[in-house]
Amino acid sequence: MKNNIKNFQDLRIRLSLVLRHFQWLLAIAFGLWVGLVQAEEFRYRYIPLDQITLPGGAPFFPFAINNSGRVYGAACDDELCSNTRIAYYDNGVVTVAQRVVGSTGATVVNSKGTVGGFVLVDPVNFIAQAFLSSKDKEELIPPQPNEVFAFPITLNDKAIALVESFSDSSPPIHALYHQGLATPLDFGLDVTNPAFINFANFGCGKFLNNEGVIAGTTTTADRFNGARGFRYDTKTRKTLLLNPLPSDTLAWGLGINSRSEVLGYSFVNSIVDLIPYHENIGIWDREGHFKTYFTETISSNALLFNDNNLIVITLVPSDNNSYLIPKQGVRLNIADLVKNLPSGVKLRTIFDLNNRGDMLGFDGQDSAFLLKRLNDNEPSPALNDNAVADVSPEGKNIQPANTTPGHFLHRHRLLMKSGAVLPEDSFEKETIK
Repeated sequence: MKNNIKNFQDLRIRLSLVLRHFQWLLAIAFGLWVGLVQAEEFRYRYIPLDQITLPGGAPFFPFAINNSGRVYGAACDDELCSNTRIAYYDNGVVTVAQRVVGSTGATVVNSKGTVGGFVLVDPVNFIAQAFLSSKDKEELIPPQPNEVFAFPITLNDKAIALVESFSDSSPPIHALYHQGLATPLDFGLDVTNPAFINFANFGCGKFLNNEGVIAGTTTTADRFNGARGFRYDTKTRKTLLLNPLPSDTLAWGLGINSRSEVLGYSFVNSIVDLIPYHENIGIWDREGHFKTYFTETISSNALLFNDNNLIVITLVPSDNNSYLIPKQGVRLNIADLVKNLPSGVKLRTIFDLNNRGDMLGFDGQDSAFLLKRLNDNEPSPALNDNAVADVSPEGKNIQPANTTPGHFLHRHRLLMKSGAVLPEDSFEKETIK
């Protein structure tokens, strides 16, 4: 037996190097395994919603998904959509309200099935007024002075709506509507130009929760100079500015959850700040502290999240993909999680997300789809299992969506907030199989 101390030390060093090498390989293998496990936790079935048609070939346009997986949409009476009705798609069946509500566009829905939107009260001059419709009643939301177009941005489960009202000349007015009264909001001296930014669904989203807390962004005309997120409590009338991280110069508030946490970006404008572009995606807590979930050097333009803080990154100009952040430091390409995604389809835009993780979106050709999350014991669909029942590197340079009435009525991309499971359908209905 060799008992030379130097030989022993050399052997110990070699063993240490081998052990470290082995630990490194284990770490890589473990990391790959964790990545696979995380990806496996989120498996999706792709369902093309543009294949859904109503009798006579009239189209169905989805705008929201609730927590049970029910997809709300606009049902047209004919191919020209001269009249629209509220409908929903659930497990291969479209259910349509019997009543015809005229030239309208739905923008929001709550967990009890109350729908908010706009209706053309003067078709000649194209003047639209906001409305709410439930099982019991339909009500027009009182207009603001000189109003020409208004619609609810968000409707919470207490039937309180955040309404945006436009006139011909003045900036938009934001009002809180409840029980027949529309009260203009004053967000305070620090919020000079409130904006509710969600390019994925034309400015409608989860900006008001059931506690009466609103999240948004105070901006300038170019949406960059001095932008800050904010949270406003409608009960206390107090506003909290949401600041970027010390390394950043800009902050956008893009949504609020049931705990009054705000989703958003802390980022830079590389042209103005003269530094390499990066954006931190994360959540401000109730005290205004920002927790980073993921940092990226590409530019995305829209974020969504649910009450489980599952975050979706979407509208990414560089690759037209959308991404899922299931936990801090992990970003997954949603296309890799879809087991039957047709070849060539890009998941460009996700515009709604429920608490289960189901998603609605548009592909690169503006065709609507549903990504239905699979249960752990549910078999993966075949590649062709798409059948539906008959029935900028420089920064956030995307242009805001056209929010004119003509845009909504022409495009019929009538987008709504997610709701919870409906105990009972809110409309008298007919079922199309």
